[in-house]
Amino acid sequence: MHYCYYTLISVLLMYYHVHTLSITDNCPLGDRKGSIFSNSDLTCDTVVASDCYDTTVEAECCETCPSLQRPELGASCLYGDISGLIFTNSELTCATATASYCYDSTVEEKCCEKCPTLQNAAFGSDCLYGDKHSAW
Repeated sequence: MHYCYYTLISVLLMYYHVHTLSITDNCPLGDRKGSIFSNSDLTCDTVVASDCYDTTVEAECCETCPSLQRPELGASCLYGDISGLIFTNSELTCATATASYCYDSTVEEKCCEKCPTLQNAAFGSDCLYGDKHSAW
C-alpha cells in the first residue's frame, strides 16, 4: 500500500513539475544534455545562434535555439549570419565579406544579417553594394 501511495505522489509531483515549466509542446524534455554529435563537443550550452540552422542542433536544443532567434531579421534569417566559411573552397566568412561580395546570392543568403547593413540606396537599386568585386 505504501509503495502505491508514494508512486502516486511521485507521479503527481512529476506531472505538476512538467506542467509548470515553460516548455513548449515541441520540447517536452528540454534541451539535450551532453554532446549533440558523437564526433563533436558541441552542446546546447555552447551553441551560437547560427549553429541552429542545422536541423539536428535546432531539434536537440529546442529550448536554446528559439531563445537565439532574431525574428526582426526576417524568416529566412532567424539566426543571423552563418558562422564559418561561406564557400568550402574559399576563406570568405561573413565577418570578412565586404559589400561587393553581397552581390553573390549565396553570400547574400548566408550573410543575411550583414549584407542589408552594407546596402547604400544612394548608389541606386542596381548598385546597392557599390562597385562589384573583381571576382564576380
